[in-house]
Amino acid sequence: MALFTPKQKKNIPANERVPLWEKLALATGSPVEQFTIWVPLFTLLPAFNMALGVSPAKMAMALVVFRLWDAITDPLVGNISDNFRSRWGRRKPFIVVGAICCGLTLPLLFNASADWSDGYLFGYLTICSLLVYTSFTVFQMPWLALGCEMTPNYEERTRVIAWRAAGTKIAAIVGGMVWGLTTLPIFQDPQTGEIDLLRAIGWIGICMGGAILLLGPISGLVLKERYYEIASKAKKTPLLRSIKETLSSKPFLIILGVTVAQLAGALSVKSLGLYVNQYKVCAGNMALAFQIQSVVEVTQYLVALLSIPFWVWVGKFIDKRKALLIIMCLNIIGQASMWYLYTPANPWLQVIPQFVLGLSMPSIWLFIPSMIADVIDLDELKTGARREGSFNAVFTWVLKLSIAVVIAYSGFLITGSGFDVALPAQPEEVLTRMHIYLVVVPCVIFATGFFLLLRYNLTRKTMADVREQLEARRGALG
Repeated sequence: MALFTPKQKKNIPANERVPLWEKLALATGSPVEQFTIWVPLFTLLPAFNMALGVSPAKMAMALVVFRLWDAITDPLVGNISDNFRSRWGRRKPFIVVGAICCGLTLPLLFNASADWSDGYLFGYLTICSLLVYTSFTVFQMPWLALGCEMTPNYEERTRVIAWRAAGTKIAAIVGGMVWGLTTLPIFQDPQTGEIDLLRAIGWIGICMGGAILLLGPISGLVLKERYYEIASKAKKTPLLRSIKETLSSKPFLIILGVTVAQLAGALSVKSLGLYVNQYKVCAGNMALAFQIQSVVEVTQYLVALLSIPFWVWVGKFIDKRKALLIIMCLNIIGQASMWYLYTPANPWLQVIPQFVLGLSMPSIWLFIPSMIADVIDLDELKTGARREGSFNAVFTWVLKLSIAVVIAYSGFLITGSGFDVALPAQPEEVLTRMHIYLVVVPCVIFATGFFLLLRYNLTRKTMADVREQLEARRGALG
């Protein structure tokens, strides 16, 4: 899959291009992020609710605990990474150690027993999540920072992130198969044919941990740190001052707000979509619902993967801000169409909204990280320091704090709709209420992000001026 045409490639000076093998090496870290954050986020809550009868609200609160812990550790690790000096670089040692620890601890999160009480399950998830997400933070902060350091070129940054985004989408496609994998014969009771959901997700967790151990350390072992020489000459920045300076950047705050709106719009109803699918569209048929859910997930991420070259091409002709505005409009269209296409008359029509969202929502991660790299250049012009770790840490800190709040809200949204897992069939008014929430809540949040993005002002020309001033002051990147 070519992420740019030969004509586009000629516009980038040879010394600013990132070799293909380095882009691929960066992308190998994507499964760590996907399997550690997103698969548990959309699997544990509904699986433990359906298999164990645990309240969605209680499960949401359990997930909130480790999202909050994750949010606390991000700025600390990001700042340590910025200030770290070693013969191996600032980022690479953390990436390798974090990936190994993450792969070893992740399977614990997916393995629970039906004999445990709600209180014991809550405590188990809390302890395991502290281990998993501390390890993940040690990996993620330097890995994200390293992606921002690979080139100073405005367009090449988008292409670097395109390969990382492609890795994320491939991992997401695999993650999207989780619900379909639970219906395999090896996870079914030979007498009744019922799915042993707990055993299924337990083995899936073990397989994901193995994939992380295999792929996660590669980025730290083979990539170069091109800004290390510049960074090593700068003064170390204390944590609190670094956070204060980061939050003083208006363009960065806008990027934060837009990303939070996109995540909140999607995540607030992500689990709810599974419930609408199973209990309304599929009339309680779990096997059919899980099969459709896998197709729905895979469709979204497969379309997102295949659309990456298109968005890279779009980014050549228009600024990143304009491309994001188009993407956000598609988000609203895709979500609104669920009112008509989530119907018992034809359950498979659910695939169509995911096709539209596949063109839009996942592709936002192609431009946002590239825009953060631009903001970091502007910050260097102001402060004289390269603080990729701190910017990415604050970015993920705010996102994870937002995710924690949204997860809690999503659990209460399901409970507040009147849903009761103990009932053999849900009342019609409950199903209708859930369907309304699925459509209206994210559309309102997406629209808020759209209007916020209109205030972003770092254009291609602006960044060219910033780079010219930087290189006049400290020289070009070697």
